[in-house]
Amino acid sequence: MSFATTRDNVRLHYEEVGTGTPIVFVHEFAGDWRAWEPQMRYFARRYRCVTFSFRGYHPSDVPPEKSSYGYEKFRDDVIAVMDHLRIDKAHICGLSMGGYATLNVGMTYPQRALSLTMAGTGSGSERGVLEEFRKSSEATAAEYEMVGSEGVAKTYGMGPARIPFEMKDPRGYREFYDQFASHSARGAANTLRGYQGGRPPVYAFEDEIKKITLPTLTTPLLAMLVSPDVEKVAVPSGTVGVGPQFAPSVHSLVPPIQVPSTACAATMPSAVVASRVASE
Repeated sequence: MSFATTRDNVRLHYEEVGTGTPIVFVHEFAGDWRAWEPQMRYFARRYRCVTFSFRGYHPSDVPPEKSSYGYEKFRDDVIAVMDHLRIDKAHICGLSMGGYATLNVGMTYPQRALSLTMAGTGSGSERGVLEEFRKSSEATAAEYEMVGSEGVAKTYGMGPARIPFEMKDPRGYREFYDQFASHSARGAANTLRGYQGGRPPVYAFEDEIKKITLPTLTTPLLAMLVSPDVEKVAVPSGTVGVGPQFAPSVHSLVPPIQVPSTACAATMPSAVVASRVASE
């Protein structure tokens, strides 16, 4: 297995395949390095593709202390993998929790990105539900400590947001479920407390988001959290926004491959990456 080491001495497992312009895939809370296999298979035909597991996700290290799981650590995990692989710049594609890390890479290290793709980014940031989201993260962390990953998979992995994926792709869903149930319970609990429940809402970065000039593709959640006026606020000059009004064109761009093996499949058509990198 291959590992990169972060500045705070955490080993991160990664895989890479293909040659050409790099794409770095950044996984969601319920995923890991394996979640991007469909994209790795397809885009490796033309690009150098990288997938990795965040800290807290085996076979990466699982630090025992909550202080190792702040959102800045996850942002810097992306950079640590790129540094290890001597990748100066890459298209960075993140889903949900990984999208939040991708956003922070774009704001803090814009010189390292060719483009940003963020799907389902900003959950829990909605005004009026932030505290509820944080309480829910703590409750799920406690559940991990009581029943373990297999127990949590029976509830979290079968939530309303996951059922459409099971209906659409039973085999893909089973793969996702088995991977989710295999996660480190300690790593998941620490991630929920340190990253998911401890991160600032997307609203806290509104000014920084407006300054992003990188080519950027987002699904509606992030854009509409910042402002309902998607085109003028969340999507500055030189970027691409995906809101409800863009949906038909996005779906028409889906290449003949599967979407990620996650429950957010309906939110994350493969065109989220394809429509950006195909323009090179």
